[in-house]
Amino acid sequence: MRLRLFKTIPDAKHRQHRGMIDPVQCVSLIKAGKTSGLQQLSFTFHQSLVYIVRELLPEEMLREYKINEIVWSAFKHVWDNRENIKGPESVRRSLHFHVVETCKNYLPDFKADDVAAVVVCSEVGRIMSQTEKALPKKMRPFYRAKYIVKQPEHEIAEDLDLSQEEIDKYKADIMSFLRSAPRWGREK
Repeated sequence: MRLRLFKTIPDAKHRQHRGMIDPVQCVSLIKAGKTSGLQQLSFTFHQSLVYIVRELLPEEMLREYKINEIVWSAFKHVWDNRENIKGPESVRRSLHFHVVETCKNYLPDFKADDVAAVVVCSEVGRIMSQTEKALPKKMRPFYRAKYIVKQPEHEIAEDLDLSQEEIDKYKADIMSFLRSAPRWGREK
């Protein structure tokens, strides 16, 4: 069943805000039993959950099938318990919790010292990656250089052949974009 559900990423009609998935719509689809909601959830969180597994399990335990098994079990857990979903934040927390707890089961002497940092890093990476993909193509190189690589503005101007006015416009446009983007954050 899993392969059929996740064979493709969600099509364009499911994407909002230039490629970003609307969390409320996604949760509504999952609660209604629509597999397209689960596809959207996978599209949004798969890479960040893989990152968590890779960081928590030791190198000798990392096999691709085990990583995918842990990640897919988290999505299955959300799907099986969809009637108890309260909102986007509860879905995000459930996915993270399930992956961390499954990793703990593989390790008898699991130390939870760095779990919070690993989860936060995975979320930051997910947000930055999805933001970059959702931006208009002409803004992506600037976004990557400024916010991911942390390149100084004078180098960005030189590399991308931009004036200071263009740099200021890109920064303002990106901030405006981020303020209006859908969030998987706190529920209201």
